[in-house]
Amino acid sequence: MFSGLIAWATPSALAQSSSQDTAREDVRPKTEDTGNPSTNTKKDIVPASNETAENKLGLQLFKNIARDQRDIWTSPAHVRLGHADWLVPFAEVAAGLMVTDRDTSLHLSNNPNTLRNYRNFSNYGAAGMAGAVGGLYLWGCATNDPHK
Repeated sequence: MFSGLIAWATPSALAQSSSQDTAREDVRPKTEDTGNPSTNTKKDIVPASNETAENKLGLQLFKNIARDQRDIWTSPAHVRLGHADWLVPFAEVAAGLMVTDRDTSLHLSNNPNTLRNYRNFSNYGAAGMAGAVGGLYLWGCATNDPHK
């Protein structure tokens, strides 16, 4: 279950960062006397489109999910040579896990008690993650801070 969540969340973040890198324009104002860009660049960069909407429940949530899915599935088209510093190690680890998957699964126990323990551990972990997400959402609502 977690691998699905990780696979869903991780490419989205990567796709969003890569699509935002290419979709943003440098709109820093020039200073009048020197013509150099202002030093406060982080605050001056604005998104090129209105796709960055607020995180709200309801229809906007489904629009955000649909946009995230679009970004996930189109992210391979946005890979650039500069992404090699994180993409190459990620691909090497993924390839290593795929190669050793069959051998690893043959060494795992098929004992029903062990399988039940694995299943319980997974279920408790999923419930704990759901509780953490819900708790952080409620904490953000209580403190009126959407970043918590």
